[in-house]
Amino acid sequence: MTSRYELNDDEHQGSCLVRIYFPEFDDESELLMEVENLNIQKKLPAELKSDIKLQILKFLEIKKLDLYAKHSTKNVGA
Repeated sequence: MTSRYELNDDEHQGSCLVRIYFPEFDDESELLMEVENLNIQKKLPAELKSDIKLQILKFLEIKKLDLYAKHSTKNVGA
């Protein structure tokens, strides 16, 4: 699944696509996320764009782990 998100903070405005997928269809595969097509309104060095992508991925990973802990069937009855 790919979703488009708008970025708007004090320093950056723009948009990106976030791709969320399972690489394999089995009980042990982990949900993966990739930030694609990061478009920032002002011109930025590639290193800074990479840092922004990393910040987005860290934020999403925290949310993913929180939701997994909340909804995991492995935690039912534990």
